[in-house]
Amino acid sequence: MFQRLTIKNFKSLKDITLDFAQFTTLIGENSCGKSTVLQGIDLLSSLAQRDIDEYLKDKGWTFEDIKSQFSSDKSDPISFIADIFTKSYHLEWTISINYDAELWNVEENLFDLNNGYQCVFNDLFFKDFAGASLKPNLKSSYMKLFS
Repeated sequence: MFQRLTIKNFKSLKDITLDFAQFTTLIGENSCGKSTVLQGIDLLSSLAQRDIDEYLKDKGWTFEDIKSQFSSDKSDPISFIADIFTKSYHLEWTISINYDAELWNVEENLFDLNNGYQCVFNDLFFKDFAGASLKPNLKSSYMKLFS
């Protein structure tokens, strides 16, 4: 369950942090961002399962459609910080995505807040059969490597 979620540079959201209870309702005027928050949650959950370009194609969007135009620095990535509670863990998952020159850049960290462990997924490298280091060109969360 989300306890807190920060969304930056996604659609009309420049920087928003939401605190969640067991039951949370989004209410507000038309065009204030309720649907955009839900779309952000949908994108975040999709990143853990599939490539972002598949997600965008299914929605009929491009990266430019979901990148906030309100950021003062156009190179700022779309980012999420999710504070998540499960039965056994209290996790903080941070992920940022950017697209430049037809290349996806995903940077991601996972912190176990109960035990102080940290995984930095954007530094993962693999060896090919010739022994050369390869960095996977994932267009989503590195979490999908573990599912």
